[in-house]
Amino acid sequence: MNNDGIGINPATATETTQAKLWVNGAGPVQNVPSYYLSLNEKMGIKAVAVPTSGVNTSAIVGISDYKLGTPYQRGQATGVIGFSASQTTAYGIQGIADGAGSGSTSIGVKGYSSNGSDNSVSYGGYFTNYRDGSVNSTGYGIYAKTYHNFGGSTGNSYGGYFEVEDASLSSKVGVFSKVIQANQGSAGAGAIGLNAEISGAYTSEVIGVRTSVTSSGINGTYGGKFDVLGTGTGSQTGLLVNVKSTNASGATTIPHDRIGIYSDVEGSVANYNYGVFARSKILVDPVGSTGLTSYGGYFIATGVSASQIGIYATSDGVVGPFTNRYAGFFSGNVQISGTLSKSSGTFKIDHPQDPENKYLYHSFVESPDMKNIYDGTITTNATGEATIELPTYFESLNKDFRYQLTPIGQFAQVIVSEEITNNLFKIKSSIPNVKVSWQVTGIRKDAYAEANRVVVEVDKKGDEKGTYIHPELFGKDKTKGVNYQHEKAATKAFEKAN
Repeated sequence: MNNDGIGINPATATETTQAKLWVNGAGPVQNVPSYYLSLNEKMGIKAVAVPTSGVNTSAIVGISDYKLGTPYQRGQATGVIGFSASQTTAYGIQGIADGAGSGSTSIGVKGYSSNGSDNSVSYGGYFTNYRDGSVNSTGYGIYAKTYHNFGGSTGNSYGGYFEVEDASLSSKVGVFSKVIQANQGSAGAGAIGLNAEISGAYTSEVIGVRTSVTSSGINGTYGGKFDVLGTGTGSQTGLLVNVKSTNASGATTIPHDRIGIYSDVEGSVANYNYGVFARSKILVDPVGSTGLTSYGGYFIATGVSASQIGIYATSDGVVGPFTNRYAGFFSGNVQISGTLSKSSGTFKIDHPQDPENKYLYHSFVESPDMKNIYDGTITTNATGEATIELPTYFESLNKDFRYQLTPIGQFAQVIVSEEITNNLFKIKSSIPNVKVSWQVTGIRKDAYAEANRVVVEVDKKGDEKGTYIHPELFGKDKTKGVNYQHEKAATKAFEKAN
C-alpha cells in the first residue's frame, strides 16, 4: 500500500519489467525518457512491458467482443476508452512511440478496423471534437504534427499520411473533408475544407497541395476537381490562386517567374486537347435585362513593369496544307479599346458565288496615318454645280482633308469649288449634268487618336533587338524570333513543373 493511493507492486520500485497499478497519486519512478513524460507524473494506470525480439509485446490490451456470452451481445463495444477532464491540457489518449534503432518504425497511435458485414461502416480511426468555449477557443478533429530534428537529413516528413487500397466498385477517397457552418447569420465566419500552410526557408520545390493521378478509367480523370454550389450573395469561386512573393533580403537575383495557374496537357490521340477550358453561363436574370455580364475568361496584367501582356497566346504546330494554326480564334464579335498591331490583315467571308465550298479574302487598306475614307457619286446640275454632304460628325472627327474627283461617262473637268465647311463641300464641272465619283480622306483628330498617334518607325529594344517577327522569312531559325523568349520561358516553366 502506498501512502498516496492504492498500488500493486510485485517488484522493486525501479524495476521496469513488471506492471504497476496506481489508482490515485504518483507512482514509483520509472525509466522513461524525460522529454516524453515527466518522471513523477500522476497516473491512474501505468503499464510497462519490454518487447522481446521476434515477439509482439503490448503493455495494455483492451478487448471487447460481442461473441462472448450467451446469447451474442449486439450493443456498442469499446476496446479502450480514455477520458480526461482538465482546465489546462487534457488528453483522452496519448500515444508515444520511440523508435531509436536504425530502420525502426514508430507509431504513436495505431487503429485497425475490420468489418465483413453488408451495409456497415468501418473506421480505422474516428475522431470527434466538441467545443463549448466562446471567444478565441480552437477545436481540432485531428491534429497531426511531425518533427524531424536532424539538419541536412533526407527522407520524407508527413503531417498526415492517408492511403486507400480497395478492390471493390465503391468510390475511393484518400482524404474527405467536410465543413458545415451552422451559423446562418451575418456573423458567420469563413469555412475552409482544406488549408495548407508552408513557411520557412527552402531552396528546393515547395508545394502547398499536390495531386498525382494515374488512371485508365473511361469516365474521366481529374488532377483536381472543385465543385461550388452557393446560394449567398458573395463571390463564389471554383479555384482562387494567390501568388505573392518578394525577394529575400540581400538577394542578388530575382525569381525567374511567378505563375498563378500553370496548365499543361499532353496526350497521343484525342478529339481535343485544351490547356485551359473555361465556360461561364448566367442562367437567370432576376430583375430582367440589367446588363449582367458573363466572362469566359477575364485577364488583367498590371503593375510597374514596362511590358505588360494580358494574354499571350502562340501556336507552334506543324504547318501543312490541311493545318489550321491560330494563336487565338474568336467566334463572335471582338472589341479592342486600344491599338491593334498586326503583320497583315484580311476579311474572310463565304464566297458570294460559291458560299458552301469557298472563302473570299480581301486585304485591309494600310496607311501610316490614322486615316478615314469617305466616298460616293453625285451628278452636277444644269449649271455644273453640286453640293456633297458629309456625316454630321465629320469635322469633329477629322482634319487635313484630301479630295479626289473623277467624271464618269464623258470628258469633263471637275474641281472642288468650295472646301469642307459645316460638314459639306461643293464641286463644279466644266459642262452640266456630269456624274462624278468623289472621295475624301481625313486624319483622325478625336481625343484618343491625338493621345495615341501611330509611331511609324521604332527601334527594337532589349531582348527584341536582333530578332524578327517572322525569322523564317529572312532565312533565320526560330531562335531569332521575337517571341522565342516567351516560348523559352514557357518551356522552362514546364520543365520545372515536371
